[in-house]
Amino acid sequence: MTAPLIDLHTLAARAEVPVERLRHYAEAGQLPAERREGTRFGYPATEAETIRLLAAADDLGLGVGALTTLANAWRTGDCGSAQTRLAEAVQTRIDMLQDDLGQRYRPAAAAPPGSDRWAAATRAGLPAFTDVARLQAVAAALADAPHAGLCTASCGCAAALAAPGAVYRFPTRPATTSRR
Repeated sequence: MTAPLIDLHTLAARAEVPVERLRHYAEAGQLPAERREGTRFGYPATEAETIRLLAAADDLGLGVGALTTLANAWRTGDCGSAQTRLAEAVQTRIDMLQDDLGQRYRPAAAAPPGSDRWAAATRAGLPAFTDVARLQAVAAALADAPHAGLCTASCGCAAALAAPGAVYRFPTRPATTSRR
């Protein structure tokens, strides 16, 4: 017998994610529905965990393609594969933000220290440092996470996505991506 399906509002409540966000995921192809009762759609109750992971990854600013790939990986239950994909997406985002920081700080480097131009350029980059610090914490947690078993509320993916990023670490290697 097939497990009963739940509606979008129930899924949102179980995943602790706003309904509007779930609708966005559905439109982006990251939340496929299963048909029930004719034209009505529903979702497996187990989808709540995937949505929690997806929302946490989305909060990192990962792209739509990466989020779709991750959602599909989490649904397969292979945490090792999902962690690999998550680590790749996080590193791509880190590289992109590091490149952005380099672009932002070129004007600061060209300005006299302490000048208005230097201060404005420096201030503009502060939110990106916070974002990169969080991504760096996630990447470090993924490197230390176990890579076996199913993706669950206590898997390596979930633990890594919850890692707080308090300290920015300057890169020790050049970015692997370039801006276009």
